[in-house]
Amino acid sequence: VTPFVMRRFGFVGSIVALEVASMPFFLMLAFTTSFPVAVAAFLLRGLLMNAATPVLKNFSMHASSRDARALQNGVTSTMSGIGWAIGPRLGGWLLDRSAGNYQTLMCATVAFYVLAACATWILLRPLETRSARADSATEGIAPDETPTASASSTFSAWCPRTMRMPSEARRRVVELSARSEPLTAKS
Repeated sequence: VTPFVMRRFGFVGSIVALEVASMPFFLMLAFTTSFPVAVAAFLLRGLLMNAATPVLKNFSMHASSRDARALQNGVTSTMSGIGWAIGPRLGGWLLDRSAGNYQTLMCATVAFYVLAACATWILLRPLETRSARADSATEGIAPDETPTASASSTFSAWCPRTMRMPSEARRRVVELSARSEPLTAKS
């Protein structure tokens, strides 16, 4: 699912599309009285929501400078852990306040998913758009000549060297690697 969606929508579009596609199954899970429908909705919601995770992680690694990737990954993991620590407590509190009504809790969760998808689009889409412009501007420039970018510009200059190379240079690297010839880096 993920490679098809990535080709069609790009990084941010894929993240948002997969998250939004999972929401009807979450609502189905909340309102169904059929066990087979609940199982199918549970599995499809999980599949679609979890399919967005590798795309988000890949995008965040591309959007971070090589030196900041460890910190970025740590902050992301910590914030996710905090969410997992607070979520059950908050969910239990909401469940108590709603007299055990899981439908209310699941609808609130979907509302938070909608807010998260909107925030992802609003905050990350401009970064992806700037990156696409920078990628087209650097096409045809040798890897060692690729201009560096400040943290406020794009992530194209932060991508691994082979991802910034023009297609002909990438083809040559793959060809040389296949022959097991040593590659020397320019100083």
